[in-house]
Amino acid sequence: RGNCDVPQSEGTLGNWVSAQRQLRKKNKLSEERIRKLDDLGFVWNFWDERLEELNKYKAERGNCDVPQSEGTLGNWVSAQRQLRKKNKLSEERIRKLDDLGFVWNFWDERLEELNKYKAERGNCDVP
Repeated sequence: RGNCDVPQSEGTLGNWVSAQRQLRKKNKLSEERIRKLDDLGFVWNFWDERLEELNKYKAERGNCDVPQSEGTLGNWVSAQRQLRKKNKLSEERIRKLDDLGFVWNFWDERLEELNKYKAERGNCDVP
């Protein structure tokens, strides 16, 4: 794989990797161990890494509308919408996504598109 992105579903190693992140978050991981993991290219915060991926996606495609079929990034984007809906996404993260032009509710966006369509054509008969 070329990275240290080990999901918890990988068993013992996945659980250990997750534990290292939690220990560092609680300031209970020694500087030496942090350095050793850093030397391996260990990713401490996946959220920021995914945000950067989303930024690249937007630069390439002009939007943040990543379908779930796109794999990890698509699943992450969907999860952000669900977390916000459940009030479990921090204001800072919401702001960062808003700054990228993240669409939280496609229904409202499509309704606005339909309103514009009707204003231009006088009907809602979208082919």
